[in-house]
Amino acid sequence: MIASNPLVEWRLPEWWRRAQDIRTRGEYSIPVNATRVFGERRFPQDPRSAEAARGWIVSRIKETIRFPEPAHIDTEVIDDIVLCADEVIANSVVHADQQPGDSIRVLLAYTWCTVRVEVTDPGSGNGRAPRVRNVDLWDETGGRGLIIVQNLSHDWGSDQNATGRTTWFEVEY
Repeated sequence: MIASNPLVEWRLPEWWRRAQDIRTRGEYSIPVNATRVFGERRFPQDPRSAEAARGWIVSRIKETIRFPEPAHIDTEVIDDIVLCADEVIANSVVHADQQPGDSIRVLLAYTWCTVRVEVTDPGSGNGRAPRVRNVDLWDETGGRGLIIVQNLSHDWGSDQNATGRTTWFEVEY
């Protein structure tokens, strides 16, 4: 096993070492390929929803995701998840076609090594998928949200269907 080789171990991320240690003892809480949903909530399509969603996400993560005691998900990882969620929710509020009474659905799920956040909104009339923009960091006042998501997440993307657009990201822990 690569994680037990002392010459290689220092290069592996901490989450990988913890996962390997737990897997070798047979103590991991869910199968490696399983995904568990641990939260789903709707928020009004309003700029203040990002603040409410941040608090809800942090509380759900702290209540739910735990390796065998006493380890917990790192605070820095929670910060990355919350920042990415904030950016994706802000994009939903700003860019989605809004009708009175519309809401944004936030879904939280996890596997043995990742947290996945999905934000679903009514979609945009232009039909274009969210994309990372090339912005001049000194002159532009916006357009950095997906750059942040791209750099802090393990993977991200979006899906469009008849009911709206879902933008998702996954962060390793």
